[in-house]
Amino acid sequence: MLTLTQPVTNIVFDKKPTPPVKMTPAERKYFNAMKLVAKEIEKILKSTLTSATKTKGIKAISLLKKYSKTLTKWSNQTVATMFYNVDKDNKKKWDKLSAKMSQELKKELSRPPEKAWMQKYMDDNVGFIKSMPIDAAKRVHKLIKENQYVGLRSTDLIDEIMRIGGMSENKAKMIARTETSRYSTALTEMRATSIGADWYIWRAVGDFRTRSSHKHMNRVLVSWNDPPSPEKLSGEKAYGEYHAGETFNCRCYPEVLILSSDISWPAKVYFNGRIQQMNQRDFEKLVKITNRTRRAA
Repeated sequence: MLTLTQPVTNIVFDKKPTPPVKMTPAERKYFNAMKLVAKEIEKILKSTLTSATKTKGIKAISLLKKYSKTLTKWSNQTVATMFYNVDKDNKKKWDKLSAKMSQELKKELSRPPEKAWMQKYMDDNVGFIKSMPIDAAKRVHKLIKENQYVGLRSTDLIDEIMRIGGMSENKAKMIARTETSRYSTALTEMRATSIGADWYIWRAVGDFRTRSSHKHMNRVLVSWNDPPSPEKLSGEKAYGEYHAGETFNCRCYPEVLILSSDISWPAKVYFNGRIQQMNQRDFEKLVKITNRTRRAA
């Protein structure tokens, strides 16, 4: 499962920073929904921790855990709405590519995602939402326990605990960004591979918040069957192998390759664990070889 607690590293600031790209409509709506959870966490903390005692801390922790249990139905509805909004945006992108496709391929693309396929993403997101009050409860417990040894003043300890509400909102923002992007990429991959479009162009946003490793991947051709490790390719601490838009706080996206003639050659291609320059002829040979290998496997 994707870990949402890893730090964002190696942010590159340009000499003339490009303004940050705004949230997508689906991301904004999802964040606004989860912000309600963060506000409720903050409300529980403020109403309970009128003084920084162990008894008050235990009560706050108990209320936060109970709140988490009440979120199941609401979380499922919220995630389903997010799925609908992301799917709608994803279909718009495919509509732009439809002119290059046969009627048979268009029919294949119109099929809805399988329920079993969607359930994994549903379970992940419901788990992330329900974990927000639990994480807050853990932080309250940690702060009160540590205070037994550090001895902060009551007002200072309460101030520290109240910051948890802000941390919950930050987590909500990261979940919204990560999960709308991750689900969009998954939809793109499912639809692309269903029509035999096994390659895509990695597109990075390119503003001042873009990680250097993701800038390095910009305009690189990638196979759906061979996700890269952008950080490893850039000589940085690796966070595993993944496609554009699949990792924490990632705003990159995959642009499906329908025709190789759409590319300005030579182009950068990720293959055999490295990025290399290829001309169109060599790339088309590579596609044939990898297709034969996969069919034989």
